[in-house]
Amino acid sequence: MRRAHRIRRLWLLGLFGLLLPAACALGSRGLYRQSVVKSKEAVLREELWILRDSIQEFHERHQTYPRKLQDLVAEGYVHWVPVDPMTNSADTWIMKDASDGQGIADVRSGAEGKTNEGILYSDF
Repeated sequence: MRRAHRIRRLWLLGLFGLLLPAACALGSRGLYRQSVVKSKEAVLREELWILRDSIQEFHERHQTYPRKLQDLVAEGYVHWVPVDPMTNSADTWIMKDASDGQGIADVRSGAEGKTNEGILYSDF
């Protein structure tokens, strides 16, 4: 009886030894994904700040808003139209027209979804 108990304990310890690394790997993958999303959100906020600042500088200099984001590149305000990190595309930005309908006054992310805090990416 004691030998059977010892064998069962060794078997359980061995099983535990095999499952523990797998459980740790699965748990850390969730943390990794969460940190990747947080990083993308930080990049999105930075890209939006750069675009909005460039739009305002363009407006102050030309007394009109750019008609398209590519105008910011042509005038040297940005080197390229940035990629939206949530959609992985430079073509998904949502442009808000100026009140007079002449150009882009604001830009937002075209990404669907929201942060862990419940904020829509399009509301950044």
